[in-house]
Amino acid sequence: MIMMWEDLLSTKRKNDSDITRIKKIESNVFINPFDFDYRRIVQSASFRRLQDKTQVFPLEKIDFVITRLTHSIEVSAIAEGIGQMVVKNLKEHLLKKNEVDIDDIPNILKCAGLIHDLGNPPFGHFGEHIIQTWFKKNLSELNIHKIPLYTEKENCILEDYLATDFCNFDGNAHTFRIVNRLHIDRGQSGLNLTNAVLSSIGKYTVPSKEIKKDDRITSKKMGYLYSEQEDILDIARDVGTLAEDNQTIHRHPLSFIVEAADDIAYRLADLEDTFKKGLVSLTDLINYMNKQLNHYASSREEGALSKTTELIEELTRLHLEDDLNTDYNILNKWLFDVQIHLMNVAKFSFTRNYSKIMAGTYNDDLFKNTYHEYTMEILKDVSVKFAFSNRDVNVLELSSEVIIVYFLDKLVPAVIHYGTDAMSKVDKKFIELISDNYLENYKLIAKDLETKHAGRELEMHKLYHRILVAIDFIAGMTDTYARDLYNKLQGID
Repeated sequence: MIMMWEDLLSTKRKNDSDITRIKKIESNVFINPFDFDYRRIVQSASFRRLQDKTQVFPLEKIDFVITRLTHSIEVSAIAEGIGQMVVKNLKEHLLKKNEVDIDDIPNILKCAGLIHDLGNPPFGHFGEHIIQTWFKKNLSELNIHKIPLYTEKENCILEDYLATDFCNFDGNAHTFRIVNRLHIDRGQSGLNLTNAVLSSIGKYTVPSKEIKKDDRITSKKMGYLYSEQEDILDIARDVGTLAEDNQTIHRHPLSFIVEAADDIAYRLADLEDTFKKGLVSLTDLINYMNKQLNHYASSREEGALSKTTELIEELTRLHLEDDLNTDYNILNKWLFDVQIHLMNVAKFSFTRNYSKIMAGTYNDDLFKNTYHEYTMEILKDVSVKFAFSNRDVNVLELSSEVIIVYFLDKLVPAVIHYGTDAMSKVDKKFIELISDNYLENYKLIAKDLETKHAGRELEMHKLYHRILVAIDFIAGMTDTYARDLYNKLQGID
């Protein structure tokens, strides 16, 4: 199987009637489909909420640290830049003249970069961990197996293929649910983005029940929720990433570029934030990077770290010789140069591995076996050493755990009984906190489920979607909203 750009750049949407309406309104103006996607993304509430979501430091009072919004804008710009370089390379070396129009690749990547983090809960990746841990601990204790059917006297059981969605909650999978479904003003079409953009954010391509910690890069985490499975398969079929078995989904080639842009953006930003917060000095940073350089060099082939060595030597030289700039300005200048090197190596790797990527057999990130593989490793080591192990960060993460666990404790039991006579007065009060669009989405789905299932199976699927309502609401919270609402409910001013 070889994927084809004619399919991969599909402009098809879930709801084509929505686009027909827009075309009538703007009949005299040509709108590039991906420019339209871009406008719709930046005008969405879920994108705007990223301005108050953690990138590294939860509940940070200092306003210069990177948020999910600024991170996403950076990923968008980097992905677009790599895309421009890739298009040039493909046209010059791998594609025949006029074989296929791939000029829209940068526009698709620009959109994918903006939305890749929409599904992350408050308080960063630690928020993901809290949700996963809570369900692994509490799912079997929620009386889920004791909820009576409305028409029968047997118990409703949440099967493993549904339960694993909650125990393996992942922001990447939830991102697709948001853009595909949760903007209720357009029915159940979400933001109604093009299939090319939606497919490009698919870093992982398996449901939660098929997660395997093996060598397949696409199956290490959940790629999509069961609730979105039909649409995921329809999109994969349309863009040509669905294998002949009609089950296996290959990564969209552009997802490798989105992943590379994400890795570049967050590793450089993590270092910048760590420095700005005073968690590491430039001298200590250089000493630690040299220490890690020696560590990797001791077990690698000669030359594998030559370009990484050159970068660290350049930072050392700037630190010793530049008396006109502050340490921060020196680091900032160096980080910009590093970004250019990493973007170039990602472009090179995409081109070098092009045939495997298009066949769906490439199984690494774009930095593997490149001149800057260990540049990326050392940047990661710096974050682990100076940021993630910092005492203040640990305290903030522990406080965020208290907040998310509180909402899970209250909201999940409430939604389990939503719409039934078993709801308590307290449950009803907590249900009233949930945004109307999430509840309206559930009502639409419940009505649709009644045409597909009956009896015990119907109630099981309704239960699954009710729990999703709580997850949608909690994951959609900003850091400040979650903290302030928690404080109000606890009677804290």
